[in-house]
Formats: sequence, C-alpha cells, structure tokens
Amino acid sequence: MRAGSGAEAAPSANGSLRDASIRTDRVIDSHGIAHWAPEELDVASLRKGLGILAEISTCAGCRRGEGRADCELRVCAADRDLVECAACGADGCPHAELLDHMRQGAIDADLFVKAETGDDRAFIDAHLMALRSRFPSCVLFLNRD
Repeated sequence: MRAGSGAEAAPSANGSLRDASIRTDRVIDSHGIAHWAPEELDVASLRKGLGILAEISTCAGCRRGEGRADCELRVCAADRDLVECAACGADGCPHAELLDHMRQGAIDADLFVKAETGDDRAFIDAHLMALRSRFPSCVLFLNRD
C-alpha cells in the first residue's frame, strides 16, 4: 500500500504538546492564578505562549494520508511504496536519527510507539489493557479495518 499525500501540518508529537498547552491554560484561567501567582511569574506572557503552542497544527500522520507533504519520512516511504517507516527495515536509513528522535519524543510523552513492522491489530491488542487502565472513564474508538 502506498503512502498518500495530504495537507501540510507542523509536527507536534501528534498533538500532545498542543493538548497539554490548552489544558494548562484552562487550569490557569479556572484557578485564577493571575490573581495569586508569585510576582516573578508573568501570567499574561505565559498564557500568550500557551496560546501560540495551542495553535500548532497536529500531524495526523502518513498512514491517514495526511501530514506535511514535504516530510522527509513521508517522501522516503512513498518512494519505497511503504505505508510507514517501520515496514522498511533498510540498513543505514538516512532518516534513522529523525525517526529515533520522533519515537523518543512520543515515548517521553507517555505514548505507545510501534517500533517495528508488524500486525497493527496485534499492536493495538497488546496495549488495549494498558489504555483501558490509563483512561478508565474514556471510550476507545478503534478503526479495525
């Protein structure tokens, strides 16, 4: 299956930074932190910065036919008729450092990371119990196509 092209978006750990910024701004507002924060904290500037981070476009990823059209990983995978980098397995990958950086960022953000090619259903099933434990009040919608 060939990777498609799609809308341009800036990478942001698939929205984790954006979402955290939005949640943090809501907490700052709802707790009235501007009224009781230490003087050295410029709450207005902090909220302005959080607003900028909240506007970062999320990358839905190549697998959905979205993401930056000029993404190095996307172009490389498309040139090799691959859906994702994990399916490549090429020794001496010119994008290994970038891919490792992205994976480590996702791991640091406490996300599940598929590090090798394989059955997506098996990957999801292996992590489903952990997801249910982490988010007991949430409904998980899985596309099992």
